[in-house]
Amino acid sequence: MELIKRCLDFVLSRLIIFLFSVLLICIVWQVLARWMGVNSTFTDEGARFIFIWVGLFGASLAHGQKRHLAIDLLTSRLTGRRKVWSDRLIHCLVIVFAVSVMVMGGYMAMLNTQGQVSSAMHIPMWFIYLAIPLNGLAITFYSLHDLLQAMKTPQLQGA
Repeated sequence: MELIKRCLDFVLSRLIIFLFSVLLICIVWQVLARWMGVNSTFTDEGARFIFIWVGLFGASLAHGQKRHLAIDLLTSRLTGRRKVWSDRLIHCLVIVFAVSVMVMGGYMAMLNTQGQVSSAMHIPMWFIYLAIPLNGLAITFYSLHDLLQAMKTPQLQGA
């Protein structure tokens, strides 16, 4: 499972670097095109879609590397058995959310956009929405990995 996690980390990081590079090129071209008085709706729409993908894939990678934004006001005060069970519960809730909202909901969104194409680029909209279930699967994998790691943690005595 560690090998799969490292491979997923590698693929996501390289994909984000590539997408961010393309996003940067689109934005630079957009600025230059406006300065020259050229209308470039293709790069405008492309930058918008790539920004969505970078944000979603970046969130998945951040979750996998435990660098995501977390509100730990309550959990930071827990110790011992309560802390272990709190961590396990949080991983379970994240899995339920990722599967139900991102994977299943993203798949439903893809189905609802069958036959629709983007206005400027003329690419199928289901392809844009594909990022949601893909990232839901990535977050589910990372949370399942972390849950299994938390299950290996012995329940500490006390609290």
